[in-house]
Amino acid sequence: MKKTSRTLAGILAVGLAVSACGEQTGPGGTTLPEAEALTIGASMVAFGFVALAQAFAMPSPPASASAAADPITPIAYPCEGGSGQATGDVTDVGGAYDAAIAVNMTDCGFQTGSGLFSVSTNPALNITGSNLTTGTGTVTMSGGFNWNGGGESGTCQLNFTINLSQANAQGTICGFNLNSTAG
Repeated sequence: MKKTSRTLAGILAVGLAVSACGEQTGPGGTTLPEAEALTIGASMVAFGFVALAQAFAMPSPPASASAAADPITPIAYPCEGGSGQATGDVTDVGGAYDAAIAVNMTDCGFQTGSGLFSVSTNPALNITGSNLTTGTGTVTMSGGFNWNGGGESGTCQLNFTINLSQANAQGTICGFNLNSTAG
């Protein structure tokens, strides 16, 4: 598990080290400012990686020769003003491990430089990972969320891939492009 923990810590570092340009608008042309989009996106990514790490920390039945997926026990997460839950499965593929996890949030509060923003996933934040314990795998996160804060509201999409061997993340958060390398 130590190698898994180091790998997941590396993923988290890449996921949180985002830089961006672009914009996402809400109803009536409201724009989620870049700083808030990145803060909320990074918080959602962290939430997702906690779910992924806890899924790996759970005891699982011995791996079968057929590499069947082991469902994880649903993981509930309290968040400021709301709740979150992760469900999914982890598959032992010759010790390399794949995962498919869905994170749902309802009215989770995330503090930004402009105050508290309430976020609900719409649809779930889907996390898929392959070859997770080898250091050569990938993690993909995709989903949408509704946001409300600073007297504004809107929707955003989050979609990016983290390449573990290159320790980089590429994709978008709320229409802001991200291309980041940990280091």
